[in-house]
Amino acid sequence: QALLASLGVPLVHAHEGVGANLQDHLEVYHQFEVAAAASLAPHLAPWRKALIGARWLLQKEGLGATNHFEAGGFVRSAAGVEYPDIQIHFLPVAVSYDGASVAPSQTGHSLQMHVGFNRSASRGFVHATARAPPASPPPRPRVRFNYMSTEEDWVKMRAAVRIAREIVAQPAFDGLIGPELSPGASAESDAALDAYLAEHLESAYHPCGTCRMGPADDLGA
Repeated sequence: QALLASLGVPLVHAHEGVGANLQDHLEVYHQFEVAAAASLAPHLAPWRKALIGARWLLQKEGLGATNHFEAGGFVRSAAGVEYPDIQIHFLPVAVSYDGASVAPSQTGHSLQMHVGFNRSASRGFVHATARAPPASPPPRPRVRFNYMSTEEDWVKMRAAVRIAREIVAQPAFDGLIGPELSPGASAESDAALDAYLAEHLESAYHPCGTCRMGPADDLGA
């Protein structure tokens, strides 16, 4: 109510849940060199991408027919956790989402695991910033996610990175996984992992919660 009053917006119905409860989940790339010729890295050359696109357009098959996130899973961050709270999915090349940055690899091949904590208690908001004049585009809202605002967020994200390391250390990856490219094998302490996370965490692009459904007596719905 105070926000609306400050913007000169007449109050129609008071509901404290409007614009509140904004949430998202973060992830970080955990990148490894691949020792064998078993990644998408060579296909990122422009001429190869053109061939991939042409094959998909003409035949609806090939490397262009998938988003390549074909393996993943959910695990518990620690013993005693009731439900799996860590998400991991694999991409057969170490690259940024927009494809602009490819991790350097001595073999020319790489992979990455996207790891993240899916049950964060951090909450943010979406607030109006001004009253829109008639027939004018609405002003941009103020959006604040308050990412990583609880100690649990940091504990769980560290656990996600360490679990990823446990996975690639299994015998099934023998002869396939090379050196850890990022955050790097030397990043073992909580402080080192926190520094990496603070620099490299990204949204997993699933924001929600400011207009959730619920019973009439739920003030947040």
